[in-house]
Amino acid sequence: MSLLDDVAKDVQGALETIESLDIYKSKVYLLTRTWKERKGRGKPTDELTKVDPNPFISDYSHSLRLKEGGNIKQGDLIIKYLPKNLFPDENSVNLISNDEKIEKFYVLEKELYETVSIIKGYAYWNVQIRKTSKKKLL
Repeated sequence: MSLLDDVAKDVQGALETIESLDIYKSKVYLLTRTWKERKGRGKPTDELTKVDPNPFISDYSHSLRLKEGGNIKQGDLIIKYLPKNLFPDENSVNLISNDEKIEKFYVLEKELYETVSIIKGYAYWNVQIRKTSKKKLL
């Protein structure tokens, strides 16, 4: 086992300990929405998967420090410390699908979020997400 694997396991263990204290306000889910024909056509089926352990969320919904023109906008969230042993590559946290029938989102409090940017850490990912304007959880 490499040093990176050890650090990733430690990050995951810390998140599991924090989650067991039940101090997070929101649970994070991954949504895979599959359409019968293509995106937006027909009736989709949704599959929700809980991110376990639940990551830390930085909420910028009410931040007055944000200025226009920056990458983070008011209302954005940053999902912090997604362990690399659970999400091994950037595609697994980016949630981009090459299949024209599949859409992927993060879900918090029944709201859908899309990926804005990804920050690569040594043993974890931080993912900036933004609420989608028109798409809702079915």
